[in-house]
Amino acid sequence: GSFQVRTLLRGGAPIDEDLGVGMPGAVVAGSFEGACPPFCDPPRIVPDSPLAGKLTSISVVFTPSVPIPSDGEIDILLPPGAVAEPSSLSVTTDSLLGADAGTLRALDGGFSTFAQGRVVRVRRDGVGGDVAEGFRVSMTVFGVRNAQASGYSGEYELRTLTARRELVEERVGIRGTDIVPNALEALSISRSEYAALEPSDLVLSLTPATRVPPFGSIAVDTTGEKDETGAARSLLGDLDLASGCLAACDCLLGPACSGCCVRASLPGFAVSVRAGGLLVAYNGTSDLPVGVPVTLTLTGLGNPPFEQEAEYRVETRAASGERIDTAAASVLYTSGKLQGVAMEPESFTSGTVGFLRVRFTVTGPLPPNGQVLVELPGTFQAPLNPFARALDTQLVDGTVSARLDGNATRSALRLQRFGTRSVSPGREVALEVGGVRMQNYSGPTAQVRVTTLTASGSVINVGVGPGVTLTVGRASTSGSLPWTAALSDYTAGSVARLDVEIYARGPIPPDGLVLVQLPAGFQFAEPLTFVSLMGEPVGATLSEGTFVFNHPGAGPYYSSNETHVIPVPAPVDPSVSRGPSVLMRRLGAGGTIGDESRVTFSLPGLRVPPVVGLTGFFEVSTMVPSFALLDQDREMPGVVVVPGQLSAASASSSSIVSDA
Repeated sequence: GSFQVRTLLRGGAPIDEDLGVGMPGAVVAGSFEGACPPFCDPPRIVPDSPLAGKLTSISVVFTPSVPIPSDGEIDILLPPGAVAEPSSLSVTTDSLLGADAGTLRALDGGFSTFAQGRVVRVRRDGVGGDVAEGFRVSMTVFGVRNAQASGYSGEYELRTLTARRELVEERVGIRGTDIVPNALEALSISRSEYAALEPSDLVLSLTPATRVPPFGSIAVDTTGEKDETGAARSLLGDLDLASGCLAACDCLLGPACSGCCVRASLPGFAVSVRAGGLLVAYNGTSDLPVGVPVTLTLTGLGNPPFEQEAEYRVETRAASGERIDTAAASVLYTSGKLQGVAMEPESFTSGTVGFLRVRFTVTGPLPPNGQVLVELPGTFQAPLNPFARALDTQLVDGTVSARLDGNATRSALRLQRFGTRSVSPGREVALEVGGVRMQNYSGPTAQVRVTTLTASGSVINVGVGPGVTLTVGRASTSGSLPWTAALSDYTAGSVARLDVEIYARGPIPPDGLVLVQLPAGFQFAEPLTFVSLMGEPVGATLSEGTFVFNHPGAGPYYSSNETHVIPVPAPVDPSVSRGPSVLMRRLGAGGTIGDESRVTFSLPGLRVPPVVGLTGFFEVSTMVPSFALLDQDREMPGVVVVPGQLSAASASSSSIVSDA
């Protein structure tokens, strides 16, 4: 409008006047700005929670540069996507700051609140006073729901107005906040099978903390799964590309991908496979409600190729792709089973040293720099400086190094190959390790255990192979010095001492056994209870033989096959002639008699056969307590029994006449 200007005398008489003085320009609204103080801080609007879709409150603080009328209004415009819910809306005002803190409120009197979409309106009732310029106003607005999508919220706007909706002050572009995804509730991921590389269903259970709109999605980031090189595993390898499916096959496209895609168990959900994840599209026409559990079983996937703990990050998304809720869960995968594990020694003779071949069929890919841990049976001994090689260098290229593994619980070798390509599943690998000593005694061995690993030591597959059965070699032909037996007296019918000398090719443990089988015709003049072996007393058990001169009859004896001495005999074949046997049992006091040690012992009180000539073979066996053979010679040369010297022999004749 126009201004009126008058000049007057002291008594009030007019001198001049102009009743239509105009003002250039227009009156504009204030912008909550002025000199500092008090206008040091611009208007500030901050949500109590930055979570996407969260029903929260906002704190509104500003300092008016133009008084707010007692019946004026305050309008707050929320950022795009945020909304004020009328059923939850309420406003509280905070006390003034400074000297009057806690005693006055900037917005005294009463007010009412309104909400429509993004607008929150506070209307004063005229009972209180104007809010003077420079007085800070602080209020909290409840019932505001954040935008569903995460990211920058956008900006707020703030206005004060008269009761007739005339603009007093205005500020646009008030900075918003970063909206972060809400946390999915009760997220769990499980598999129907946890062994590496096995096909299995993925069971995804979650409870949305924020509604998921129609045509939204659930994204599962699978980059936590690692392949044999340590890189993120591509799920595209799970598609059946051989059946004509494209690597970009998208199950959202429908029947064109039939038979090659991952499938969801619930209607309204379709799965799209990506290299580093799964996108489960929600094609429903209504929201996925808050707080209602959703469980999806996804079929057509395989497990990672080796033992690992994989983390999966799951998020719900709006139709435009913005994140809504997110959470993470982990799955612990176990090692897969290695197939066709077997071992084959160079020699099946106990105690020998030679190469050991180990074979297995690859189940999970063996990377170029992968490792193979060979855990030998506990009775085998690995060399201090092992060496190894691949038998098929076309399949297993590069070189193979070997070293003792100190982390294993038994004698083990860790082999590492240095090649250029992986060994694919289904191929048989054969490795040869040199310098391995077989168990020292005959009989079945324990299993061999083979583990394939990545270069960093993550387990791929584990498998066990059967043991082998070792036989005992004849001591006199297996590289040892000859075993001998000698008598202190070779006279027929005499009582003598038998001296035996052997060279133990397999170490004799402190509780080991030594069995002596005598040729037919020998017998003991008196029972034996203890004898001396290498200067230590040992227990002796005597068994009669099946043939004694002038004393026929059958008694128990010890028989043997290629691996064991049989302590409880089968019925005796009367046609077999055997002498007595002596079983000596070490009493555990001494130490182990070492490899290739000279062992001597004597058996006293032995009656020599009464018939002269060469006796049969002596047999000596060394054994562990279970009667498994350590060493044996069943053809130790016999001894030659000589006639005795007749004493006081005389001859007489009744006549000395010839032909008488």
